[in-house]
Amino acid sequence: MPKCVRCNKWGPFLKLKSGLCDECVEKAKKHAAALLVSVRSCTDKINSTTTPVEFFPCYGQLIDELKELSALEMYVPFSEPKPSVILKEVSREEKYSAAIQNLIKRAMCENGFNAILFENQLATYKEKMLPELWEQIQKELEPRREDALRLVHNDYTTMQAMDLCVGRGWCNTAALQRMMKLGYMAAANCITKMEENGWIEPWNGKKGSVRKVLLSESEWKKVRSQYMVKPVRTSMPRAMDGHQFEHYCAELLLKNGFSKAEVTQASGDYGIDVLAEKDDVTYGIQCKYYTDKVGNHAVQEALSGAQYYHCMVAVVMTNSDFTPAAVETARKTNVLLWNGKKVEEMANK
Repeated sequence: MPKCVRCNKWGPFLKLKSGLCDECVEKAKKHAAALLVSVRSCTDKINSTTTPVEFFPCYGQLIDELKELSALEMYVPFSEPKPSVILKEVSREEKYSAAIQNLIKRAMCENGFNAILFENQLATYKEKMLPELWEQIQKELEPRREDALRLVHNDYTTMQAMDLCVGRGWCNTAALQRMMKLGYMAAANCITKMEENGWIEPWNGKKGSVRKVLLSESEWKKVRSQYMVKPVRTSMPRAMDGHQFEHYCAELLLKNGFSKAEVTQASGDYGIDVLAEKDDVTYGIQCKYYTDKVGNHAVQEALSGAQYYHCMVAVVMTNSDFTPAAVETARKTNVLLWNGKKVEEMANK
C-alpha cells in the first residue's frame, strides 16, 4: 500500500514521488524556494560584510541551509550547480579560509579600521579556524594593530581611567565617577574616548550596562609605553590646584620609568596621593603643591600612609622645598624628599 514517508498518508490510489505524496512535494518546493532566497542573502552578506560578528553566523547558516536543500534534491528539480555541489565547494577548507581572508581585506580597506577591535571580534570565532590560519591572520593584522595602539586621545584622565579598568576587565560611567571622583560629564567623556580608541566595547544601548575592556594588560602596557614616548611637559605649570598636581606627579613618574603610578581617591587616602611602582619596588607618595616650604607633618603623614598601603618606600613630592625639621625627620625615618628642583629635573628628563 503506497504511503508518504513524510505525512504518513496512505491509500491504494496515492501517487508518490521518491516516497512523497503530491501535497508534500509541493510543500518541499515552497520550502526549497524560501531556502534559496535565504542562501542568496547569506552569500551576499558573506561577500560584502566587514564584521566577523556577521560573517561567521552567516557562513554557518549557509552551510545548514545548503544541507537542507541537498536533502530535497530527490523531490525538487534544481538548476545546475545543485545545492549538494555548492555545499561541497563552500565546505572545503580552502574556500572557507579564502572567504575569511577576503573579509579581512574588506575590513582593512574601511576608513577608521581598528585592528584591535576587529581582532577581538575575530577571536570569538577562533575555534572555527585552523591554527595556521589564525596565526597568519595575526601576522597580517600586526602592523595595523600598531596603528590602532597609537592614541587618538591622550589626555591623562582617560589614561588613568583605563589604568583602573584594565585590571577589572570592565567599566562604565558610574564606576569611573566613584573610583576617580569625577563628575558625570568628565566620566562619560573618558568612556567615549576609550571606546573611540577601541579599548572598550561599544555601548549596547542599555542604561547602566558595563563595557567589556578589549585590551589585555600586556596590550595596555604597550599603549602606555607609546603614550609616554610623547613629551608630557617640559616644565611645571605655573599654577594648578592640589588635585591637578597629584595627576601631574603621576604623569612624571610614568615618564621617568615607573611601570605604575595611580592617583588615589580624593578622600580617605590616608596621606598617600599616588601609589607607584618601579623595578618591583612600591612607593607611597604624598604630593604637596605649596607656595611655602613643606613641614614635618607631611613627612609623618607619608610615612604612616605608606605603611597603611604596605609600600616599601615613602615619598613626599613638592613643587616647593622642605623645612629643616622636615628634612631631619625624613632622614631619621628614611622618607624620600623630592623638592621642586627634583620635579623640574624629572619634567625635563
